[in-house]
Formats: sequence, structure tokens, C-alpha cells
Amino acid sequence: MDAAELACGWWDTLAARCLRGDRVRPARGLRRRLALWPVTQVLHAGALLTPLRADARHGAQVDAVVRALDWYRSGEAWGPRRGERPRYADDVAWVGLALAALAASREQPLPDDVRRALAFAMSCEAPEGGVRWHEDAATRHTCATAPAAHLAMLVHRATSDPAALAFARRSMAWLDEVLRRDDGRYGDHANGAPDLTTWAYNQGEPAVAWDLLAAEGDASAGPARDRTVEAAVGWLARPEVLWEQPQVFLGIAVRCLAPLDRSGALRAAVHAHVARVAGGGLAEDGFPADDRAGRYGDDVAIDLAGLIQMAAAVAGPVVAPR
Repeated sequence: MDAAELACGWWDTLAARCLRGDRVRPARGLRRRLALWPVTQVLHAGALLTPLRADARHGAQVDAVVRALDWYRSGEAWGPRRGERPRYADDVAWVGLALAALAASREQPLPDDVRRALAFAMSCEAPEGGVRWHEDAATRHTCATAPAAHLAMLVHRATSDPAALAFARRSMAWLDEVLRRDDGRYGDHANGAPDLTTWAYNQGEPAVAWDLLAAEGDASAGPARDRTVEAAVGWLARPEVLWEQPQVFLGIAVRCLAPLDRSGALRAAVHAHVARVAGGGLAEDGFPADDRAGRYGDDVAIDLAGLIQMAAAVAGPVVAPR
């Protein structure tokens, strides 16, 4: 099967096992709901598939995931579960980005919840720079800062909001100063001495944020984007890295980087990776049977969402590296 067929097949498995009405649940759960973070990635997967599956059934399933977000509302943002705090800036940014992606796939304007998500993420900005992981934290994370900057640029592009643009510029300047590694990739977080551990999802979102800033005419943003893409693709296009990283982290990285990678190396590597993962069929829980591939957790939904995002992002003919 090609990447598009794999993405559609994995979505059908996810929908059959994990979607029940307006609830996204674990594959083995009956009434329990998943935490917010996996739900946001299921929604991203559904949005990416929308151009490939423009049918009413898929649209209804994605709409149900959107409605599922209401259960997690906490004030003007969303908590990990109903009524829970602290609210996490990365989770809320993923909500905003997923809703924005879905609106774009349907050629609709940004919903108000995208601006609400940005307002919360901006409220988590630390005085010294960077976005705090959650509203009660001191630690500032790439996984909160870069998606928040990406979200700010989408809001600015839609509304010409100067505060959103200024926030994105501050966020990316801090990220480059504090968490950019010598090899061009981004580390994980800072609270005192930076932790420069490399995760796949922390490489994709900065690239998109830099690309959107470059489109605004920021002179340094284009070179920063190119450095980010080159470093990330050079690392991620290795089969052993794709095999070891959690599939959901890869999904985020690939959906961000594939449109920006002019070399074709990432697309070719991901085509081979998803074919390798799919080669053993499905295990009892619905995840591909060769579970040596990197997993985020013990439930199938979040990693299937990552595989769907990867496959959908590179759907189409294999592009040979140049």
C-alpha cells in the first residue's frame, strides 16, 4: 500500500477502536477518556487526512473529535482532563493548531477557539523569555514555545495582530538563544542549565514558525528556517532515528518539515519507514504488530495518530533526494 492508503487504513483502525460518540477513548477502555494531549494529535491526524478523504463519514468523525474538546474546557482554555489544572501551554497550543489546520483543510476562517488558545499560551510567557510548560511551572520548553509561536503567526496572518507577531518574534529569539544546539537542532527545556536532549517534535514546529516569520520579511528568519530544516532532516532521515523516536513525535515533525524539505530526503525516508512499520500487519490492540518501533505510551491512539500524520504528510509519489 502507498502512504495515502496506509494513512486511511490506520485512521479506520483508530476510529473503530477509539472514537465513541463525542469521546476519544483508549483502545481497551469502555468509558474512560484519553487525556487532552492524545486527543489533539488525533484531531491533527483527521485534519491532515481531510484532503485525502473528502467524504461525509470522515468529516463526521473529525467533527466528533472537535466536539470532544468541549469536555476538557477549563475557563478560557483546556485542561488535561475535565476540570483539571494546571493547564499546559503545549496542550493548549496543540488545540489551537489542530483547529487551525482543520479550518485550513476545509477552507474556513480561523475559529474563535484558536485565538483563545493563543491568549492562554501568551499568558504563560516567562518574563525572561520562552513559554512555560504549564501555568504553574517555571520551566520553559521548546514543545510549548515553538507551537505557541507558530500559533501566533497563524493568528497574525489572519488578523494582522501586532501583539501576536511580537510574541512570535520574542519566543523564537529566546528559543534560538537558549535552546539551539551547536548542531542546529533544538534541545528540550530550560530551568537553570538548559537540557539539550533532542526529540523529533521539537524540530518541526520551530521550522514552521521561522518560515512564517520569513514570510513577514524578518531578515534573519529565512536563514534560521533553513538551518533548522537542514539539521532536522539530516537527523530524522536516518532509519534508526525514525525507528527509535515515539511515532507521535515523528508525526508532528514530519507534518511540519515535509513541506519545507527541498532535498526530498525526509519524504523518501518516511515512505520507507511507514512501509516498514506496516509490514507486520496489526496486533491485537490495533497498533502495527512490529511494536519495536518507538511508542509514546501504552495506548494505541496517540501513536496511530502519529503514524497517520506521517503517512498523510508524505502521501503521493516518492520524491528522490536531490
